[in-house]
Amino acid sequence: MAGTSGAVRAGRAFVEIFTDDRRLHKGLRGAQAKLRSFAAGVQSVGSRLALIGTGIVTAMLAMVQGTANAGSAVQDMADRTGLSAEAVSELAYAADQTGSSIEALEIGIRTMQKTVANAADGSKEAAEGLDDIGLSAEQLFGLRPEEQIRKVADAIAGLGSQELQTAAATKIFGRGGAELLPLLKQGSAGIDAMAQEARALGQVWSGADAKAAEEFGDQLQQVQKLVAKTAIEIGVALLPTI
Repeated sequence: MAGTSGAVRAGRAFVEIFTDDRRLHKGLRGAQAKLRSFAAGVQSVGSRLALIGTGIVTAMLAMVQGTANAGSAVQDMADRTGLSAEAVSELAYAADQTGSSIEALEIGIRTMQKTVANAADGSKEAAEGLDDIGLSAEQLFGLRPEEQIRKVADAIAGLGSQELQTAAATKIFGRGGAELLPLLKQGSAGIDAMAQEARALGQVWSGADAKAAEEFGDQLQQVQKLVAKTAIEIGVALLPTI
């Protein structure tokens, strides 16, 4: 009897499911919805992780590119002025702290070097510009550029008025002399203090590091040109088909 009773109950359950399957479908739909929700959650997490990964890579590439550009700028200025990479870094930091830029600094230093060279060659105008601050070509010629600018800065800082300082800076450093005046007015002591601060903050490039950054920047430009060339070739090949 027990066996027959169990079979009857099982048969009744089968009949109930077969004739009224709403509860079964409802359960299956619920399970399906939960699976879909779970899958969507996994997909969302995966997408976010992918975005985070892409963001990190992009940020790192931007950082590397920025570092290469900064090092290249330092090395380029060192090559054009005869300064060491360390001296360029220190003076560039000092210029930035006083409201100027590495570009204005380079133009000013190159103009100063030309003024000294012209005075040594007998240029009356260049000699008068130096004489106005109590210096001569003999005192400056042969010194390293970083030594020249400190000596000139001391002389300009010692002038009696803003007008005299501006006029002297313009004669020696050219049109950008006025922009460099806040730096020059610091004198050699102020420039040295800012140079020491730059070293303490890790803002000074060594010659080897600046050269490596310049070489990396050059190689990166070559890669970018190659990628651009490849893209053009692919586009040209696809044009007839498209």
